[in-house]
Formats: sequence, structure tokens, C-alpha cells
Amino acid sequence: MKNILTQFKNNFSKASVNRKLYVFLVCFVLSAFYWLLNVLGNSYNTTLKVNTTYKNNPENYIILNDLPKTIDVEISGIGYYLLIYKLGLKTPSISIDLSKINILESNKQKVIYFNEFESTIENQLGNKIELESIYPLSYNVILDEITEKLIKVIPLMNISFGSQYQLSDTIKVVPNFIKITGPKIVLDTLKKVPSVLLKLNNIESSQQIEVDLNNQFLKSRKLTTETKSIQLQLQVDRFTEYNIKIPIKKINLPENMDVTIFPNQVEIKFMVSLSKLSTINEFDFSASVDCSSINSQFKKIKVNLDKYPTHIKSISLKPANVEYVLRRNEN
Repeated sequence: MKNILTQFKNNFSKASVNRKLYVFLVCFVLSAFYWLLNVLGNSYNTTLKVNTTYKNNPENYIILNDLPKTIDVEISGIGYYLLIYKLGLKTPSISIDLSKINILESNKQKVIYFNEFESTIENQLGNKIELESIYPLSYNVILDEITEKLIKVIPLMNISFGSQYQLSDTIKVVPNFIKITGPKIVLDTLKKVPSVLLKLNNIESSQQIEVDLNNQFLKSRKLTTETKSIQLQLQVDRFTEYNIKIPIKKINLPENMDVTIFPNQVEIKFMVSLSKLSTINEFDFSASVDCSSINSQFKKIKVNLDKYPTHIKSISLKPANVEYVLRRNEN
């Protein structure tokens, strides 16, 4: 019986302590709540960032510089209303109509005066918030006339071929020129527009490939085009080594002099596609030595290849230089 009374007394004491702690916590929370209400009821000043977008570019002009994506505004108001902005629960934004800003024809500049949009900003902030100041107050818009120009397209390629395979003709680009629209200052000096890099390995057949234009190149220069891609036509054939011998012609002979060269023939080695091998003959080639370049200090003269088919590759001459003997013509 004594033990039961002791346990009851202990439990009662603990309950009393818990009740006091609970009362304390409730009082503390209520005090903090009323203190917060009192603080938020005061007026404060703070700075916010306002998201800024732009529309209606001036007709026939393009903007060259980057316009600010945010502006800073200093506002004042009751703490209750400022709290939603400081906690990021709401972000004000404005849209600026560039067509309403006059162009200074002398330097093709517009000036945005952000204080002209005070009422727009205040309306979005709410009638309980007052706008004190805006930074920056103004911002220059650099303009240039929009022009058009036909620009050559240059495909960027990193390609490799299978053994004995090569291009049998120049790569055809379709279209070869495209119409580009953009700032006059850019198009006046622009000569070519690149494609994205095309990578191909171990090519052994002709191909037609669609390649996108380099959009990053265009975007960085504020250029636009309706053409988004080009077609590349690659004529690929198997090549073989071939050689042919032809006589060496002598041109620009010195007056009253005779020139004898050794040897008087040159061997031409080259690579040619199998499909065109049967069309090759010695009349497609012409080689010569220019006797006007003869110098007594040297015993050899260079052999020049004057004529050859455009579709052959890896051309070499043997010999590349020939010896000569110069004699006076007694006639």
C-alpha cells in the first residue's frame, strides 16, 4: 500500500511539471506571435529585383547590345506586404514596348527611361506598396539597320575514307548560297557561314547528307535565315595508282642558243578513280622546262606540269628536275 501511494505521488509530480512546461510553451508561442504581428505592422524599406522583358523592336532595326533582364527597385510598405516578396513567394515583372521609344537618328540609339514604367511596376506590386526609386534610371539601346545578303555556306567536315577510297569530285553544297538577315555592320564584312561539324569515318561509297547550319554562329551575330540545313553530295570512288610517260617541252629558249635536257621524258605518277582510269591518255598531260630560268650556277632545271586532268590526285614527277646542256646555235 505504501508503494502504491509513493508511485502515485511521483506521477502526480511529473504531470505537474509537464503541465507547467506546456503552459510555458503556449505562452512563449503566443508572445512570439504577437511580437511578430507587432513587428510586421511597422513600415519598412527594401530593394527588389524586377524581371524585365522587351517587345516590339523598332521597325527595320535590330538591337545589338544585351538589355538588362532585371532592374532594382526600392520600395516601402507594411511588413506584412513586403514579406511575400522577401520570401520569394511573388516576383514582379514588367514588359517594355520598345516601339514607343524615339530613335536618335544621329547615332541610331534609343534610351529606355525605366521611371516611365513606375505605374506599371506599382500596379504589379499592389496598392499597399510604394515605389521609392528605380535603378538604373535609363539604359542605352544600340541599334543597327536590318539588311539581307547572300552568303556562301562552308561545310565543316572531319572525314576519313576506307583504304584506296577518296573523293572523285568536289563536294557539292546545296544550296551553295543562302539569304541571311541581320545587322548591316555584321553583313558588310561577313563572307561565309559555317555548318555544324560533320564527322564521318571509313567512307567507301557516295553519299548525300543533310547537315544543319551552325546556329550558335548565327545567334552570336544576331543573324537569321529561313534555311536551316544544307545537302552535301559526296562522290566517292576507289582509286588506284597509275603512271604515264610524256616528252618534256622546252619553252622560252634563249636567242641563238640550243638547250639539250637529260632525260627528255618525265614519268608522272598519280592516283585515279577506277571509273575514270580508261579515259586517261598521254594527251591529257603536258610538261615543260622554262629555259629562261637557266642559271650558270645550277646544273639542273625544274620540270613543270602544265596540263593534267583535274580528277587525278597525289601527283608526283620523276624526275622533278632535269640536267641540261646549253650550246650556241651556229645557224
